[in-house]
Amino acid sequence: MSPSLLARRPSVLAPIVAQHRTFMRGGLSRCVTRQQVVLYPRSTIFAAVSQVDAYQDFLPWCVASRILDRNPGSYRETPDSAESLEAEVLHTEIEVGYNLLRSKFSSTVTVVHQGEKWRVDAISAPNEYLENLSFSWLFSEIGARSTRLDLELNFTLRSAEHCLMWDFAQDSIMSEYLACFQRRCAELKSSPAAQLQPQTVGRPGS
Repeated sequence: MSPSLLARRPSVLAPIVAQHRTFMRGGLSRCVTRQQVVLYPRSTIFAAVSQVDAYQDFLPWCVASRILDRNPGSYRETPDSAESLEAEVLHTEIEVGYNLLRSKFSSTVTVVHQGEKWRVDAISAPNEYLENLSFSWLFSEIGARSTRLDLELNFTLRSAEHCLMWDFAQDSIMSEYLACFQRRCAELKSSPAAQLQPQTVGRPGS
């Protein structure tokens, strides 16, 4: 999120005092879907999303991003699907923070780009703020220079206060994050070789 936007919403990032309340479980769960056309080739936006270790360079609040290991794997649309696609499975760790607030997200990321099936899926382990978190990016080629993104985000927060914070700021947060990925595309477009570089495991000194 941009500094000017954060300045307009100081209460959104204020520390929350833990309060014990009883809510229906469904009341703490959220599902967000976005569909957007970006004016970049599919390979470029796919590289921006799948290069997880570069997130710290362009995403707001991301103070560290690491790929701990990578392995070949497979992907099925559903558990019963007969078609199995080749995939790369990454184990990642992302640290986000603002002022004194810090949190780490350990995730399993499945990267698929086979034929017309290009997608990135992630499932994160629970942490102090989230009971569960998963997201998926689907990349559909519209033409040589444009791509349709379908993004789905599912999560369950541990605190009703954090749900209120999210509901208040979600449109601004989602819009800003998508804008950051598009700005990253502009950087990759100016350096085509960066799109093809394999992601490194960790970072120097990590």
